[in-house]
Amino acid sequence: MTKKGIPEKEEKNPDHRIIAKELDLYILDDQAGQGLPILLPN
Repeated sequence: MTKKGIPEKEEKNPDHRIIAKELDLYILDDQAGQGLPILLPN
């Protein structure tokens, strides 16, 4: 763990797609449009 509380593996590769899946922030749907993020209600 780093000082920020983030595992070292994730800090080295902060990929927004992986983080978004874990936090359920948005989805990427190919039917709506490739690469178009659809925000989910929080």
